[in-house]
Amino acid sequence: MIKKVYLIVIGLTLGLSASAMAQNEATVCYDGSTSNSAVCNDLAAVTGFVGAQIPGTFNVGMQWAYAVPAGAEWVEYQIQRDGVGLSSSFSPSYLDAGMAVGQYSYSVRVHIKSGTGGATVNHFGPWSHVSVKVAAACSLQPVITASANTSLIWPPNHKMVPLTISGTISQEPGCSLVGAFYRLNDEYGVNQAGSLTVGPNGGDYSVTVYVEAWRLGTDMDGRAYTFTVDASNQAGPGTSNAVVATVPHDQR
Repeated sequence: MIKKVYLIVIGLTLGLSASAMAQNEATVCYDGSTSNSAVCNDLAAVTGFVGAQIPGTFNVGMQWAYAVPAGAEWVEYQIQRDGVGLSSSFSPSYLDAGMAVGQYSYSVRVHIKSGTGGATVNHFGPWSHVSVKVAAACSLQPVITASANTSLIWPPNHKMVPLTISGTISQEPGCSLVGAFYRLNDEYGVNQAGSLTVGPNGGDYSVTVYVEAWRLGTDMDGRAYTFTVDASNQAGPGTSNAVVATVPHDQR
């Protein structure tokens, strides 16, 4: 008998982690007695079984591939979570929705029916496994602190002097920073911005900018440089307290 093999192609994009690869057991197949059941002998495990939490949700997405033997009359995939059966899938993917935070073990195997003359034989492939961690979803914006190495710039001699701003960007577990920036401005028209070097989980930062040590002689309340830090994660943007360094009218 000539065996024909058809490849099921998956076209899903679930943002799955490449590190969550399946480990397959030894091949097991249960043969039947009907004339064409031999096409299901030595059923292979599914291939490319991966699973991961879908970003921004408490849902677990899984996908895999399988070459269905010719002559198979009926194909489904049996899925288990922590050894307990879930709904079967007739496509090489599955969505487990509304999960609690925790670690889960998923298994999948192919179930094929074959037969002729009204007789049906069940065939099962070996289980394949993948472990998936469901983490807390991000619900709070970053919390940012900021302080300057000085609040007073003196003397007003037109020199460019360094102003260092440092602080911490923190966030709850399950969040990842998508950007961190600083802004510097004053009433004389200075408007400067730049990015900060900080990891996806946040942490300490420090940035040094150069400002002019000068103010107009008629500026009685002095020249105020205002510095703020912005950072964003999946929950939205957060902004630091305003840090002010002043070139006063006179030193008192």
